[in-house]
Amino acid sequence: MQNYLKDITVIEPVDYLNLMGLVKRSWKVITGSGGLQKEAYFAKKQAVVLMNDTGCKELVDIRLNRLADKDELYKIVMCECKVKYHEEVSGTGDPAAIVGEILRSKF
Repeated sequence: MQNYLKDITVIEPVDYLNLMGLVKRSWKVITGSGGLQKEAYFAKKQAVVLMNDTGCKELVDIRLNRLADKDELYKIVMCECKVKYHEEVSGTGDPAAIVGEILRSKF
C-alpha cells in the first residue's frame, strides 16, 4: 500500500475555503463526493470518482471525471491522460437573461 501512496497526498478533512485552495493547486482530485466532482470541474481539474455511478454524467462523458473502483484506482489516478476542459458543460452563464426574455414575451 505504501508503494501506491508515494505519489498521492492523503489529507484530513478541511474547511471549504482551504479545500478549494488545495483543489486549485492539485494535479487531480480523488473523491467520493458528488459536490467535490463539480468543484473540481470549476477549478479545471480532473476528478477520479470513487463511485460506480455519478450524478455528474456529463463530466464523465467528456472524460473530465473518471469513475474508478478499488482495483483500477491507482492506474486511473496516475494516467497522464490529456483532458480538455469544456466550459459549455456548466451552461452559458446567462440563465437570468433567458428567463427575463421569456417573461417579457409572455407578459
